Amino acid sequence: MQAKRIKSVLLPPLNRNGPLPADLKLTIYKLLIRPILTYASASWITTPLTNRLKLQRVHNSAIRLITGKCINPSTNHYYPTQLLHEETELATLWQHIMKAAGAFHNRCRENTNETIENIWMADEQNTWYTGHQIPGAIIAGEENNNTRHTYTATQTHTHTHTHLPIRCFWRLRL
Repeated sequence: MQAKRIKSVLLPPLNRNGPLPADLKLTIYKLLIRPILTYASASWITTPLTNRLKLQRVHNSAIRLITGKCINPSTNHYYPTQLLHEETELATLWQHIMKAAGAFHNRCRENTNETIENIWMADEQNTWYTGHQIPGAIIAGEENNNTRHTYTATQTHTHTHTHLPIRCFWRLRL
C-alpha cells in the first residue's frame, strides 16, 4: 500500500521520540497520509468490510506511532483504539470517509444536471447492478447490517452499449 510506504518514510519525524510536537505530527498525518488512504473514497463506498478493516489498521498504526501509546505499561495490553481516537480527536477512517461521501452525496442531489442528480437514486429506473449495496442507502445510514439488496427476475430490458445485445432479467426490490 502506498500509505504504508509514506508512513515508513515519515517514520523518523512522526515517531514518539521525534523532534516534532504531537499536534504537528497529527497535521502531517492528516495532510500526507490520510488523503492517500481516502483517495476516491466516494466511489468505493461499497467496499467489503475486510478492505475497510485493512485501511483502518493502517490508520490505527499511524495514530499509535504519533501518540507513542502502543502498550499500556500497567496492563501490558495495547491501548484501545477508541481511546486513541478520542485523545487525538480524530474520527475513525470509516467515519471520515462517510462524512466525505455524505458531502459528495448532498452535492449530487443539489446538482441541476439530471444525470448527476440521479447517481444515488435507488429506484426501479436504475439499471446498474454491481452486487453491492446501493451507495445512497449506505451513506444515508439505511444500511441493514451488511445485508445486500435482492434482485429478482421480473423485468426485462436490453443493454445496447455492446455490439451484441445482452438481455438482463432483474428488477430491484428493496
